[in-house]
Amino acid sequence: PLSAWAYSQDLPLVANSGYANQTLLAAEWMVDDTFERNVPVWLESPDPIGVEEIVALMPPFAPDVFRPAMVQLARDAIAANSTTPCNTFADELVERGVDRLCEASLDNDLLELLASGVMYPTELCYSSGDTVAPAFQFTDD
Repeated sequence: PLSAWAYSQDLPLVANSGYANQTLLAAEWMVDDTFERNVPVWLESPDPIGVEEIVALMPPFAPDVFRPAMVQLARDAIAANSTTPCNTFADELVERGVDRLCEASLDNDLLELLASGVMYPTELCYSSGDTVAPAFQFTDD
């Protein structure tokens, strides 16, 4: 939920800030008066909850915490064999209601910078507990 939370904040200079309908978190996971359905409270409190607690609160299908329109955009990109959904469907983003969200995502994407041939060694790494959601999680099943 960390990436969803990061793109669901009102932060200066982030394209989707101030647009409640352009958060990456689904509205059902930002319910003010229900701790179990309030991801921002999990991560923002003076004493954020731990990983084990987050895992216990997450839905069985992790993409359920994301805005359904973004999940559909990812599914459509997979079907189109695209790794860049915001670019592939650029002419549909306003209609899909994810234009500001895609703009924020693209503004923070380092892929183009890394692909441009930086002049120093670069290595992307993950912590030992980090995982990546594989494409098969976005099936229609």
